[in-house]
Amino acid sequence: MSPLPRTASAAAGFTLVDVLLVVAILSMFAAIALPTSKPLDAARLDVAAQETANALRWARSEAIRNGSVLDTSGTRIVGFDVSTTTNHVRVSDYSGYARGSNMAHPIDKKTYDLDLANDSATRGVTVTSATFINQAGAAAGSTAIFDADGNPYQYNIGGTPAAVSPLTSAVVVLAYNGATRTVTLESTGRVVVAGG
Repeated sequence: MSPLPRTASAAAGFTLVDVLLVVAILSMFAAIALPTSKPLDAARLDVAAQETANALRWARSEAIRNGSVLDTSGTRIVGFDVSTTTNHVRVSDYSGYARGSNMAHPIDKKTYDLDLANDSATRGVTVTSATFINQAGAAAGSTAIFDADGNPYQYNIGGTPAAVSPLTSAVVVLAYNGATRTVTLESTGRVVVAGG
């Protein structure tokens, strides 16, 4: 006895086993790919927060190393500034009480200018706020300069030496996909990263 011949319409379809096999394979790929997306978001934000904290720490250590002088001449001043509009974090030379050139990064010797929104490790991270509070309790710009002891001072770019006053805190808030990290510069010069 010979088997029954297949018709053209039966040969063109998929069996239930074929469909189940494809669904099982797609489910395995989804199970592997989906849980890793959230930790990558957190890692991107953590890198941005650490880079911002490192910029503050390095600006402070350079001011101590170079003997930053906050006098009327404004010689040898190292500072940190952050922009909520461009999402940049910079370490710059503020000698003469004017924002000069960005300083060189201590490791790669390139300009110390972090573009949080576009750098590969931090792409998409934004600076949602930068609140620098001076001793009078007033919010004042988004620039911190340091004296030779590493104490932070508030300074408005383009101001006069009289515009310099001790900072009580500087808080930078970074955001990515609804999550935030906070980088705080305390009045002692200590830098703290929080959030998560």
